[in-house]
Amino acid sequence: MIIFGQMIAAFGDTSSSETILQRVNKVSLRFVYLGVGAGIVSFLRKLFKTIMRKPEIDSDDAVGIVLEDIKGDVELKDVYFSYPSRPEQLIFDGLSLQVSSGKTEALVGESGSGKSTVINLVERFYDPQAGEVCIDGINIKSFRLGWIRQKIGLVSQEPLLFTTSIKDNISHGREDATLEEIKEAAELASAATFIEKLPNGYDSTVGQHGTQLSGGQKQRIAIARAILKNPRILLLDEATSALDLESERIVQNALNRIMKNRTTLIVAHRLSTVTNADSISVVHQGKIIEQGHHDELVKDPQGAYSQLIRLQEAHQDDDHHVDAGITHSRSTRSLPLQQSTCNPAGTVSQQTALIPSSTASNKSTKHNGTNSEKKNENSDGKNLKKTSFGRLLTLSKKETGALGGRLCIDALNLRRLVGDNLAVIIQCTASLISGIAIAMISDWKLSLVIMFIIPLIGLQGYAQVKFLKGFSQDAKMMYEEASQVAVDAVVSIKTIASFCAQKRVVTIYNNKCQASRIQGIRTGIVGGLGFGFSNLMVYTSSALCYFVGAQFISHGKSTFSSVFKVIGMHQ
Repeated sequence: MIIFGQMIAAFGDTSSSETILQRVNKVSLRFVYLGVGAGIVSFLRKLFKTIMRKPEIDSDDAVGIVLEDIKGDVELKDVYFSYPSRPEQLIFDGLSLQVSSGKTEALVGESGSGKSTVINLVERFYDPQAGEVCIDGINIKSFRLGWIRQKIGLVSQEPLLFTTSIKDNISHGREDATLEEIKEAAELASAATFIEKLPNGYDSTVGQHGTQLSGGQKQRIAIARAILKNPRILLLDEATSALDLESERIVQNALNRIMKNRTTLIVAHRLSTVTNADSISVVHQGKIIEQGHHDELVKDPQGAYSQLIRLQEAHQDDDHHVDAGITHSRSTRSLPLQQSTCNPAGTVSQQTALIPSSTASNKSTKHNGTNSEKKNENSDGKNLKKTSFGRLLTLSKKETGALGGRLCIDALNLRRLVGDNLAVIIQCTASLISGIAIAMISDWKLSLVIMFIIPLIGLQGYAQVKFLKGFSQDAKMMYEEASQVAVDAVVSIKTIASFCAQKRVVTIYNNKCQASRIQGIRTGIVGGLGFGFSNLMVYTSSALCYFVGAQFISHGKSTFSSVFKVIGMHQ
């Protein structure tokens, strides 16, 4: 480009070499943004590809059969199925199962036999490769998916609760439910007693995924959520297997009440919870190898069901002996563990004070060119992430979304500080010192006058930063809340799909983002005004400097060359 400009100048089409350099400089600055634009285009392409993706099983699809109601007959006909992530591993090899309306069917078997996969197929989280899943004799693919899922209630082994109030979590069962209906559902689920004892009752927050509640309490809230849906078909996927005996008794009593007059499909780990089922099916390697009532199956001592009972009883005996040994071991080791945990916690402040100095030392000793700088920046960010992650694990009041965002942002800020920003700070400091020195040598009187004018710009910028700091803190909290909603949605995707709560979760997320957007507009207005005022101060200060310089020239106290040299050095 410079060569081309020289050719133009040679033919007399431009006035001077300064004009050429000026044009080259302006054009070259535009190329800086081309790389940023290319990155944005690549990001948008991936983003819109995700947004426009059409799922094979779409719960928002309005096509399909909608009946007044269903009886609740469930049947799997010669089903062959393998998960998309493992297509070579066949889960069901011609599985057939029939559950009559109002009856309770229990599925038992070893881990990995495919019991929970039956639940996934009935909920239509997946479609079989061959065979049919039917409700009331109609292939489930023929129903409108959102409507048929409203007729099915799901209670899983690990109930996933959203980081909201108990009332909001229960109301996911039915969006238009009143508070009285929510309380009735909680009463049926044996949850009303402990909820009313909480300080805020139904408005109490459950914490991230229900961490502020016990396993039994979370399970009862999940049951209340399913009751509020009033489903014709109830799916219990190891709903009590993760509970202690007392919690299991309470939850099982609640389940027994809501199972009446509903088609119930139970996936059970503890065989003692399914002895009253109308039928028990033993699943092995994708097929049902034994079926019947509990009293019938135990009559055959060599049968698969009887063998499972004996194995479970033996396993419980082993667990009892192992637990006794572990209890003694833990009691002798707990004190040193607490000491090693508490001692570092008291030195956090001292350690954090050493981070800037150690980081700067690493930078000064390992500065070997651009590649070395980038390597050091990545290493610093990695080390900070490790240290921060260890500390963040001890914080009980932070949620996953907030911690994840904090971990990435803090590491990025440190990288900016000790990377490019540190180089810029050093460069600016060196330029400032050398500029002042040259200006003082050229004309010390004019330099002193101008040095009193230039700091006005810095004071204005400092005031702007302090004013915007409060806005950034508010926006940070709002974005963390929105981030937590997104994390809950991803982790609880099956629960959301089962209760057809996609639109409601999106609405909650949009409301959280709307607050941050409003805050962002306010911040943008303030920042824009501050930036404009800052530019005004810059040009006003420059004009004032030139005015003072002109006065010095007119009174013979300085020369034209010295004035421009002094002003240039200060800018």
